[in-house]
Amino acid sequence: MARPLLALALVALLLPGCLGGPSTPDREEGYEVVKVAEGFNALSQVAFAPDGRIFLAERLSGDVRVLRNGTLDPEPWAHVDVTNPGGYHEQGLLGLTLHPRFGMEPWVYLYYSYDADGRSWNRVVRLREAEGRGGTPEVLLDRIPGSKYHDGGVLAFGPDGMLWITTGEAHERGPAQDRDSVMGKILRLTPEGDPAPGGPFGSGNPAYTMGHRNVYGLAFDAQGRAWITENGPNVNDEVNLLEAGANYGWPEVTGAPRDSRFRDAAWVWRAPIAVTGIQVAGPAYGALEGDLIVGDYVTKNLRRLQVEDSPRIVAETSLAELPEGITDVETAPDGTIHVVTPTALYRLAVKV
Repeated sequence: MARPLLALALVALLLPGCLGGPSTPDREEGYEVVKVAEGFNALSQVAFAPDGRIFLAERLSGDVRVLRNGTLDPEPWAHVDVTNPGGYHEQGLLGLTLHPRFGMEPWVYLYYSYDADGRSWNRVVRLREAEGRGGTPEVLLDRIPGSKYHDGGVLAFGPDGMLWITTGEAHERGPAQDRDSVMGKILRLTPEGDPAPGGPFGSGNPAYTMGHRNVYGLAFDAQGRAWITENGPNVNDEVNLLEAGANYGWPEVTGAPRDSRFRDAAWVWRAPIAVTGIQVAGPAYGALEGDLIVGDYVTKNLRRLQVEDSPRIVAETSLAELPEGITDVETAPDGTIHVVTPTALYRLAVKV
């Protein structure tokens, strides 16, 4: 996330630019969250296998855990040695996703932080499952500059079959505006780790968009469009609709300043909520279908952003408030939305 998490609530309440702190939108009736599992060590991202297993990344331990039929496997599926994040820093095992044909290509992809040569870095690896456990990590992308904060780390496969990766600017202002830097970007790789073909910044450059501070959520709608959540500084947390080659402004601008050099955000929170995971509701949720479901860490609300066909976000409501800040939102193969907090996994349900 964009800031040390423990300090976020105090920042939002005390800074004059935050207009009195983050607001909670009106509550929408008819929805609830149901606990699926608990007892985790700082969950960051989860992914769903076609056989019903749920893979979960623990940020602090570096363990990949597996939940099957409601029971957590006693031993980790895999472990990677991560930078000791300490406290509420934004390092560790940050991202996890599965190959889109996991049943035939049982690869698990991870994004994690480590220390080498006197500084912090991030890398993307994949591990092939064998006999129910992860094999030796195969490095796909390495030496992504890291920091205590702003490491990005979200992984997802898009409808194009490519691996999408979010990177932060590692607390450095310049690289997000450098086309040749991997910092402050949305990247696309093939499943084998090569730059995706046809990239907007030229052959061999994996960047898809630039000018990002710290992206904490990524999702695709039914039309194949990519949406992200992005943490601002002390103002202007954002939702952005991605367009190939677009520049989203950081560190020159945030929010929607109508500066022709940059792409405006699709939705802006003036006071920071530490917006995190994002998904697009499917037909299982009736009137929510096509809307964005996003989590936040500060007010702990699961929020609905209503999307019109343009596409344009026109309204915001709250579907539920959780006991802890939300770190991820993901969709299972059956279309149900799952909500992640540091210690537990929940499912969004329609009340009957």
